[in-house]
Amino acid sequence: MSRCVPVENPPLHSVVAHIEPAMAKAILKAANDRNRPLNKGATFSIWAELDAGDWELTGDTLKVSKRGRLIDGQHRLEACAKSG
Repeated sequence: MSRCVPVENPPLHSVVAHIEPAMAKAILKAANDRNRPLNKGATFSIWAELDAGDWELTGDTLKVSKRGRLIDGQHRLEACAKSG
């Protein structure tokens, strides 16, 4: 299950959320159309960081259009989905 984490003074329209693999899969299925093909090396690199426990909160975001289309974050979501 995803959960939101409060952040002091977040940017307008931003939220920090903990996304579990099932939610990552759901987002990819529902919103990931018209993106470039996945780069397996990039996905593996992110997955390796997740697996090692080296993932940290950064300024990297998932971006979703007003129409609900995933614009940025497909590699991070794919790595999360594969992490189990």
